[in-house]
Amino acid sequence: MGYEIVAIKSLTAAQLEEVNQLAVICNGHDGIALKINPNMLEQRSGEHTEDFLCYADNKLVGYLGLYVFHAKEAEVSGMVHPDHRRKGIFTGLQHRAKAECRKRGIPALLFIVQQKSQAGAAYQKRIGAPYEYSEYWMDLGKSGEKP
Repeated sequence: MGYEIVAIKSLTAAQLEEVNQLAVICNGHDGIALKINPNMLEQRSGEHTEDFLCYADNKLVGYLGLYVFHAKEAEVSGMVHPDHRRKGIFTGLQHRAKAECRKRGIPALLFIVQQKSQAGAAYQKRIGAPYEYSEYWMDLGKSGEKP
């Protein structure tokens, strides 16, 4: 099976839906909540390439998004469909993202890996990326009222 990686500056509505559906599949399989920031994906400026999609037979099987908040680093979040893991897809996505960052003068990639993501932790270990720190998510609640 051949894979095709597409690098784009802004997602179409159909691509955004594909990314969201892939996240649902990966989250369900891994028991996690990937941080892909759908609202931010909808509002990409279109100025820079920040989204990398991998297709197999016209079906999205991998995604990597760059989130650049300053010139020192790009945050990276991504996923690969469980049926297509361990085939070099995320490595291919990561290499394309790294080349884009290099082109833009961004020296570092900061990978966002959920604590319970065994696949994410294994990939980081395989590429020798050191653990630096943890973040916490806080949720006030759906109604916006204090508990």
